[in-house]
Amino acid sequence: MSFTENINTIVAENRNGLLGIHPRWKRVPLKDIATILNGYPFESSRFKRDKGTPLIRIRDITQGSTETYYDGDFAPEFLVRRGEILIGMDGDFYCEPWQGEPALLNQRVCKVTPDELQYSKQFLRYALPGYLDAIHALTSSVTVKHLSSRTIADIPLPFPTLEEQKKIVAEIEKQFTRLDAGIAALKRVQANLKRYRAAVLKFACEGKFVPTEAELAKQEKRKYETGAQLLARILDEPRKKWNGRGQYNEPAAPCTANLSQLPEGWVWTNIGQVADVGTGATPKRGKVEFYSGGKIPWITSSSVNKPFVKESEQFVTPRALELCNLTRYPSGTILLAMYGEGKTRGMVAELCMEATTNQALAAIQAPHFIKSFIKIVLVKNYEDIRKSASGGVQPNLNLSIVRMIPCPLPPLIEQKRIVVEVERYFSIIEELEKVVEVNLQRAVRLRQSILQQAFSGELTVQAAVGTNSVVKASHNRISGRPNRHFARSLLSAEIVHQLYPEPTFGRIKHQKIFHLCEHIAQIEEIEGAYHREAAGPLDNKLIYANEKELKKQKWYEEFARDSYGHAYRPLPKAGGHQKYLQRYWAGKLPIIQKLIKLMRSWTTDRCEIFSTTYAAWNDLILWGKEPTEDAILHEVWDRWHTRKKRFTQDVWRKAIGWIKKEGFVPNGFGKATSTDPSSGAGLSKKLNADQWGTRPI
Repeated sequence: MSFTENINTIVAENRNGLLGIHPRWKRVPLKDIATILNGYPFESSRFKRDKGTPLIRIRDITQGSTETYYDGDFAPEFLVRRGEILIGMDGDFYCEPWQGEPALLNQRVCKVTPDELQYSKQFLRYALPGYLDAIHALTSSVTVKHLSSRTIADIPLPFPTLEEQKKIVAEIEKQFTRLDAGIAALKRVQANLKRYRAAVLKFACEGKFVPTEAELAKQEKRKYETGAQLLARILDEPRKKWNGRGQYNEPAAPCTANLSQLPEGWVWTNIGQVADVGTGATPKRGKVEFYSGGKIPWITSSSVNKPFVKESEQFVTPRALELCNLTRYPSGTILLAMYGEGKTRGMVAELCMEATTNQALAAIQAPHFIKSFIKIVLVKNYEDIRKSASGGVQPNLNLSIVRMIPCPLPPLIEQKRIVVEVERYFSIIEELEKVVEVNLQRAVRLRQSILQQAFSGELTVQAAVGTNSVVKASHNRISGRPNRHFARSLLSAEIVHQLYPEPTFGRIKHQKIFHLCEHIAQIEEIEGAYHREAAGPLDNKLIYANEKELKKQKWYEEFARDSYGHAYRPLPKAGGHQKYLQRYWAGKLPIIQKLIKLMRSWTTDRCEIFSTTYAAWNDLILWGKEPTEDAILHEVWDRWHTRKKRFTQDVWRKAIGWIKKEGFVPNGFGKATSTDPSSGAGLSKKLNADQWGTRPI
């Protein structure tokens, strides 16, 4: 579907923080400073792979190159040259300067050419994506989102002087150069960790990771069970003992492939000899009796992109189990994707519940004592397994291929040592990968912060202030920002200024709104450290220090209500903080004021629900975990303070849905909340879940 909202309303709301401008700037419609050229519908029958003129399609914009050529005549105006700005008008509305050789502008791609006597091409390049992202976020879609050139033409861009545009671009590029160097270093670490993981798996499967059992037995002058003896024991044992289900397959033929030499005491076998390999099916689509009301988990190949399958997105009925070729596999079954798009084929995961599967997955059940080692072998051989697939355009694996996958088998006691060491090394690697990923996410936020400051007019001011080391005051900027202490009191002052007359406003509500403003507006200099206390997320030191500063500045003071709790009253210089807001946070102020206005009449409980849900969700992102609804609920319900259980689970689920609907989804900004060891308060009243479903919020 196409965009139908009012572009000026979106700019005023400025949800992504990239649409603000400095108060002294004007706005200008893009059509007044640039020419927009829509792509031409070149005849697809003339598209070639090896001759003609390069042709730019939507998917080529971000790649900066194309593999499609047009073998025919064309008008010169549709030839795009390096550096010209392109916009994809379907899908994600990508906007990039073209990086490839001269190429033709195909339909659903447009070219924007600014009048560089008025508007810098580089300034436009940095300004435009934020507006396109905001439009994309509010474009409805049943299949693919569509963008019109008329919408692009009406975008109200910031319009500083040309000289200031050039200064801003220079400062953006200076800061981006430093940031890109840091990102490149992080990505090198990522690549090294990936290679290190592969090396661990390789040595583990070649007997080079721990002392072999043969070596230890010789040193200790004792006997041991070899891999060959272990294999014979597995083959002699009836499979139904460890199969976990009523039916099972006979062992595959012995491994006869010409394979590399193994350490003493090891033996080559194959997956089909040491494990039972089965699969599932897809019940007929459209058959209501197979799916409607189903509660039996049904796993597809899309679920094996993570090491463990802990939940299912699809379910089938007992009727499907009865009539279709489905099997219930127990927890602990190893799943291997036999076909799927991209890199899915060959991926391995472990089932963490009883479930059925579709026919795209091989379900591998092995004796519990060798299962962990078999999983290591399969993960290590990912690339080789993929290459063994058969077929034409879309090669696939099948059960016969899976059963014949070669598998080295060491003595059992050696396997256990290998598994322990692999898991230990992997835990270290995973922690390092999380650290790298968190810092890459921070780099994305920092890039956005640089752009926010650039288009609110702060960035060039920051550069000037940064060169003057004499500027020292309580509201001194460090690289153009207030220091942490003053930033905290400044945000508190604005919240109190707007809400102190409200009867529902007190210290706890103050803290909740403060927490949300810091994270949603992404105010980096505040650095709150919030705890999972009963009224959390709560930073007691922060709120008391803020109140002390508000009183010191003679803006506001806290006092105890006669009935209960605390309130605030103005002092002689109330409102004096506002002159700093535009100076420091012009781009963030609309979000801050929107949040304050939103929660003006809310109860403290309601603010607590919003703040707690947001914090739990954000923590999962910071920890590198999937923020599913159940995972968020688990953090709030089981891992916070028991006082959170005074609200029903339905309340928390509706809060999660509301956050998604209103566009307040966290992105991993700030620090994770820390656990309060004193949790243990009793339960109290339940909040009506309808408050999240029917009240305006």
